[in-house]
Amino acid sequence: MLKPRLFRITMCAAEKKRRGCFFYGCIASIILGLILFVGIPLALFFGFNYAVKTVVNNYADEQPMELPVVEMPQEEVHSLRQRVDQFQQAIADNTPTSPLELSADELNALIFHDPQLAKLKGKAFLDFVENKVKGQLSIPLSDLNIGSGESLYLNGTGIFEITIQNGTLSARLDSLEIKGKPLPAKLSGWFKGKNLFKDAQMNPEAQKFINRISRLEIKEGKLILEKDATPPQAEVEDPGAFQQLETGATP
Repeated sequence: MLKPRLFRITMCAAEKKRRGCFFYGCIASIILGLILFVGIPLALFFGFNYAVKTVVNNYADEQPMELPVVEMPQEEVHSLRQRVDQFQQAIADNTPTSPLELSADELNALIFHDPQLAKLKGKAFLDFVENKVKGQLSIPLSDLNIGSGESLYLNGTGIFEITIQNGTLSARLDSLEIKGKPLPAKLSGWFKGKNLFKDAQMNPEAQKFINRISRLEIKEGKLILEKDATPPQAEVEDPGAFQQLETGATP
């Protein structure tokens, strides 16, 4: 059987006034969480021993999938980071701010150029399809602790509906293919409609970020993040704490 291990994105709370601590941590956590669910759905459904054999034999590739690269002039990258900085600073300070709107190209440019999203570089490329996120993902099996040292990759494409509502982060699977193969109907049916982040464990700082987002929406080709205009009740901050989002299970 699978033994749970928590995936973590951690950032020192003492650094939260620095650029991108809230925003980048949240975005990285969401995308890494989706990578996790591309990587181990068979293990979650069938059990680890069967899943390893099935993944290696039927779904693994010897080479990573070549993902598109979004090139952006340095001055545009700088302007993009400034917009993100202003939004994340308002989240950190709990002050009013305009919604943050990002196109798929802008989000991919951040993944490619920003060191705080370096773990995603070459592993994720995102697009927006109607009101959903389409992710092309290429993950070494070693990242998921699957296999026995082989240089193999899971190359897949997933479409997810992602929302934040009433302080709850939700990602629901629309479709998923690995190595160009759809998941078995029984398995995809089991995932259909479920919130993949339902059992995610979030410490108070991560939950605070989500609580301060009143709207996460994909609309007209843009990701829209809107801060809640209602100030929350007084919050106690622990400068020695760590911000983290933990989710998923691996062997």
